[in-house]
Amino acid sequence: MESNIEKEMDHLAEAAQNVNEEIEFATDDDATIEEIEGARTLAADLLNKYDAFLNRLSPEERADAQRRIGLVVEKMKGKLTRLKEAPE
Repeated sequence: MESNIEKEMDHLAEAAQNVNEEIEFATDDDATIEEIEGARTLAADLLNKYDAFLNRLSPEERADAQRRIGLVVEKMKGKLTRLKEAPE
């Protein structure tokens, strides 16, 4: 796999870890609407980048990327579904 792809994969994995932390903070009972919406926005942005990244890869590279960082992205998606709804 090319080094640029490796670097981008590392960057996405690190970003997903950061988003996971933001979601954790936003799931606290005392989280503000801004924190909840901020976590959602960060997650949506990361998911868009991840999907765009996967779409640029060959099938073999895509499979490797999904093996290497797919779990952390799926973990983020799971946490995102647990994130309470922000009051209107």
